[in-house]
Amino acid sequence: GDAEADDHGGQRDHASHLPDVDCFEEEHGSEPEEDEAGDEEEDLPGEVASRLSSDPAIWVALLDRDDLKTRRLAAEKLASLWGRAIPFDPTATPEVREAQISLLRLQLTPLKPQLP
Repeated sequence: GDAEADDHGGQRDHASHLPDVDCFEEEHGSEPEEDEAGDEEEDLPGEVASRLSSDPAIWVALLDRDDLKTRRLAAEKLASLWGRAIPFDPTATPEVREAQISLLRLQLTPLKPQLP
């Protein structure tokens, strides 16, 4: 009952709400926030990974990694997402790659009018 859920060592101010959520799930079969969230699978790791894998900014960031295989994969994925070849050489020197990545980052954000 409620008395059992409230009796957790007198630490009401800290993490005592966590056991209450567990008791609620046992009694009602779902979390109280489910109605607000709308879709309880919304933040599953696979779904988050899927959203991130389709975000070009993630792949541009990975182009800057030290690992050649990671850079190659990121370049391939970015080209696939954008539907065209990208101006990036994963085997280039760090200085050259940095310049190429800077140009690619510019393509991530919509162009804004330059003010004088």
